[in-house]
Amino acid sequence: MFLQTERLILGAFTEKDKVALMELLTDEEIKKTYMIPDFATEEDAWRLVQAFIRLSNTADRYVVGIFLDGEPIGFMNDTEIDGDRIELGYVISPRYKNKGYATEALGGMIEYLFGKGFRRVECGAFEENAASLRVMEKCGMTRIDKTDEIEYRGQVHRCVYCLAMKSTVRCVWEHNGNDTLLYAADLVGAFTRGECLEAAVAKMPAEIRSYTRWLGKDLPRDIEVELIQEKSSDLRISDADSDVIFNCEREPLTFEEYCVLKALALKSAEDFLRLYHSITNKDESNLPTRETFYGKVPRTAREIYEHTKSVNEYYFAEIDVDADNEGTILDCRQRGFEELEKKTGFLALGVMEGSYGELWSLRKVIRRFIWHDRIHAKAMWRMAKAINKNGTTDPFCFDELLKG
Repeated sequence: MFLQTERLILGAFTEKDKVALMELLTDEEIKKTYMIPDFATEEDAWRLVQAFIRLSNTADRYVVGIFLDGEPIGFMNDTEIDGDRIELGYVISPRYKNKGYATEALGGMIEYLFGKGFRRVECGAFEENAASLRVMEKCGMTRIDKTDEIEYRGQVHRCVYCLAMKSTVRCVWEHNGNDTLLYAADLVGAFTRGECLEAAVAKMPAEIRSYTRWLGKDLPRDIEVELIQEKSSDLRISDADSDVIFNCEREPLTFEEYCVLKALALKSAEDFLRLYHSITNKDESNLPTRETFYGKVPRTAREIYEHTKSVNEYYFAEIDVDADNEGTILDCRQRGFEELEKKTGFLALGVMEGSYGELWSLRKVIRRFIWHDRIHAKAMWRMAKAINKNGTTDPFCFDELLKG
C-alpha cells in the first residue's frame, strides 16, 4: 500500500531500509511498550527484519513503514484481521515522539482502511502507556469493553483496546423543494435539518455522535448516509413541520421492542426535564421573535418547556389513547404509556389516520416524542449555554454538535 499524509508517507519497506528497521526492532525504549521479542541471536533479529520487508510488500497484509523525508521513523502492522475488523499495532521512533507523527499516521491509516472496506479498526496499548492511548483518542477512537492480561518481559500488563468504527446510517429524507429534514431511521428521534439535502447530510455525523453518546454507546468515527426513503411534502419543512411515516414504522411492535422504545421515550423526557431545571433564569432569552406554522416560536426556557410538554395529549390521541399534559413532561408521558397499555392488543395497533389525514402508528408516536424533545432541547441548550455560561447541564450530549 502507499498513502501520503500531510508530512508522512506510509508504504512498503525496501532493502535499503533494513538497518533503520533493525534499529526500531531492537530499541529498548520501544520494547518497553511494544511486544517485540528479545532475540536470541543477531541472525534472529535480521530474520524478523526480512519478514517485515516481505510482508510490507504483500498485497493482502497491512504492514507499512512510516517515512519522513524518505527515512523510516516507525511502522504499522496488522495483528489480527477478522472479516471487516482489523487490529493494528504501531511504533514511532523515540527520536520523533511528541511531534504528532503517530497521530497523523494512525489517523491516515484508519481512513485508508475504511476505504478498503473495513468497518472496525482496533488498537491496543498497555494501560500505563498513556501517550499511546492519547494518540488513539486524538484519532477519534473510543475505549471499548475489551482488555487482556499479557505477560511480557517478566511482567503482567493490562492491555486496553480502543475502537474506530465506520457506520452506515439509514436515513429518511423529507423535503419541500430543497428544505430538508433528514431522519436516522434506526436511531429513534435523531435528525438534522438543512437548506438542502447536502447540508443536512453534512450535519449527520455530529448528530449521530451526540445521539450515540446520549445512549452511552461507542461513538462511530466515520459516518456514511444511505437514503432508504424519500417523501416530498407541501408542509413548511424549514419550520420542522413533518408528517412522514417511515416504512419501518408500519410494522407492529414486539413486547421487547416496545419496552426498549418506551424506556428511550421516558429517558428523553427525564433528560429534557433535567436540562430545564438546570437553567437558572427560565424567563430570559436571546432568541428573536419568530412565527411558524404553529404560531410564535417559544423563546424562553419556560416557554420551550411548556411547548414541548404540550404535545403529549396530541400525540397519544393520534393513536386513540386518552392522555393529558398535567404535571411534568415525564409525569404526563408516563401516564400516557400507562393508558396505552390498558388497551387490549396495543402492540398490534396498525397504521391509523389521525388529524389532517396524517398517518400514525405506535412506532411513529414514540419516534415523534423523542424527535420533538430533541428539537427543542437543542434550542434550549444553545440558548442557555449563551446566557447562563456556566452551570447548564448537557444530558443529551449536544456538545458533540460543536465539534462538527
